[in-house]
Amino acid sequence: MQVCENPKVYLLDTPGVLAPNIRNIEMGLKLALVATIKDHLVGEDVIADYLLYRLNLEGNHQYVSFLGLDFPTDNIQDLLVSAAVRNNWLKRVRDHRGMNICPDILRTSDKFIRAFRQGKFGKLTLDDVTWEKESTRVRAR
Repeated sequence: MQVCENPKVYLLDTPGVLAPNIRNIEMGLKLALVATIKDHLVGEDVIADYLLYRLNLEGNHQYVSFLGLDFPTDNIQDLLVSAAVRNNWLKRVRDHRGMNICPDILRTSDKFIRAFRQGKFGKLTLDDVTWEKESTRVRAR
């Protein structure tokens, strides 16, 4: 059904939900980070790793104080273990030695991702918008 003449815009009604068209791994990670793909399908630790990469890429280190860390890091395992220990996000596990307490990596990943989704680290653009900045600068002259 056509909904606009100029420009021509058509609306397509589909019976049900379509599978997402994910062109590459980074697009899939972006979709997972903004919760359009269920976390457990990608892996909370993988999503947390991508989030850490994006925050560090932007020079956004607000996660350091949120997680109670001493300094920024680019190692997701160090971040998750340190944050879990510092915030007492621990779990009891049984192994061949009996009951042990260890960092709850899944819970820590979930808290890190949830904080991003709630805006606790500020605004973050996941798409490359350098071309928009350049075209704006050209028009401004």
